Amino acid sequence: MSTYAGGRGGRGGGGGGGEPPATPQSELQQQLQLAMDQGVELWTKYSLAKRWLASTGSLTEDKKRMRLFGKIMLGISAFFWLWAIYNTSKMKGNKKDLGIFSFFGSACTSIMILTKCWSDKPTGIGAVVVFISHIVVAANYGLGYKFAKHFGYKLFGSYCLMFIALWILAARVGWILISNVHEHNRMAEYKLLQTRRAKESAAVAATYDDSSDDDSDGYDFGGEYES
Repeated sequence: MSTYAGGRGGRGGGGGGGEPPATPQSELQQQLQLAMDQGVELWTKYSLAKRWLASTGSLTEDKKRMRLFGKIMLGISAFFWLWAIYNTSKMKGNKKDLGIFSFFGSACTSIMILTKCWSDKPTGIGAVVVFISHIVVAANYGLGYKFAKHFGYKLFGSYCLMFIALWILAARVGWILISNVHEHNRMAEYKLLQTRRAKESAAVAATYDDSSDDDSDGYDFGGEYES
């Protein structure tokens, strides 16, 4: 049996014109090619994102990126916090949307990032606090996924899974951007300490040279004392 749509006519010398339709094998090749193209595109985007997360070598630029992250996360946190308040107002009894607490925490840490006194010199402890605030939000979505799975809410479950991944990603991105600025400050403090130590060493050496000159007054190094 012929694989061509034209049957026997397609096998004859004068039948059918044009090119035969794609075979199942060529369709598979097209799908593979499409998957490869999508993979290359995804890898390119990932590489660009990785370069964006890498330190620029400039404290000013790294600080701008960190503050941009803070602004984005503040906007997202504020939106979902208001949404959680709205959901709570619709609930019966004493039930609450836990997003009231988790999104409030991530909003507070975002404000902390934008505060000049902290953003100028972010601390390692501060980076940990920001990271934890985002993980708490992801954990809250984890509870939502557990609820959706228990009652068979597939769409809501998929929604929760997506935001679990996004908030874990946000936690990681925030950690990297804050660490870039923190590393600049740490290196600046190290260089300042090295400079201070070099000055102290130079001062001690100068004091030692002066005392050596005082001790050598009145002596000649040929062995005779000058009266």
